[in-house]
Amino acid sequence: MGFTVPSNLMFLERLMSIERILLVDIELDRTTTEQGMEYQVAGNTHHPLGLMYLASSAKQVFPNTEIKILHTATCYDSEKELVALLESFQPQLVGLRCLSLFQTQFKYLAKVIRAKMPSVFLIGGGPYPSSSYLEIVGSYVDLAVIGEGEKTFVELIGSLTKIKTLPTDLVGTAVLVNGEIKKNESRPVLENIDELPAPNYDLINVKDYKGTYNHAYLGNDKCVFLESSRGCTYKCYYCHAALSKTVRRRSPDLVIEEMSEHYHKRGTR
Repeated sequence: MGFTVPSNLMFLERLMSIERILLVDIELDRTTTEQGMEYQVAGNTHHPLGLMYLASSAKQVFPNTEIKILHTATCYDSEKELVALLESFQPQLVGLRCLSLFQTQFKYLAKVIRAKMPSVFLIGGGPYPSSSYLEIVGSYVDLAVIGEGEKTFVELIGSLTKIKTLPTDLVGTAVLVNGEIKKNESRPVLENIDELPAPNYDLINVKDYKGTYNHAYLGNDKCVFLESSRGCTYKCYYCHAALSKTVRRRSPDLVIEEMSEHYHKRGTR
């Protein structure tokens, strides 16, 4: 299953110029106590499925692009580890994702990236950038992806490959144009989520999460997370799930297929 790849994007892949992409999921760092490793009180962390879905979708169209994921929940010093990765990997595009709870960390790390790599394409996505793009576009990031990002992300890479600069009219984004923040047409939610490839679990090390703040990790360093549906019918004003008031479900066969892969490839039980 997957996107129907437009012929122009297949052509762009052969002209590929965006070869290295770094995606960063921002939470609080780990901390060390006398009892050992402990996650700072910040909620219930889990694997960065959103970024893993972005990576899978991008690799489907641009297979020669190398993508890395950094999840600050697994870092003892996220700034130090981020800078080291920027220096060694030299990404051409950096994407930042976070909840509104971590907006302070988002803004700080965005400044770190900009100081270290002034010319890198820096974008934001996820709940905080989607709801607060007016706070960050131009000041902290070059562009914000609003709402579900898989299709927008693929089209963004295609645009950067073709025109070598940020698109100003890409559906599902907000961008700075002539000193003003321009919010483009909203992208409809993906009704058939079976079109999406499974999240790329090869981009993280599940053992890095042992000891982080989630009871699922306490006795199992092979825990994985699955997405069987998207959306929510409730209307909690504080929740990012409010982006969609409908529930879209994955087919049982695809969920079972993904479970089988984790069982046989990663030893998940």
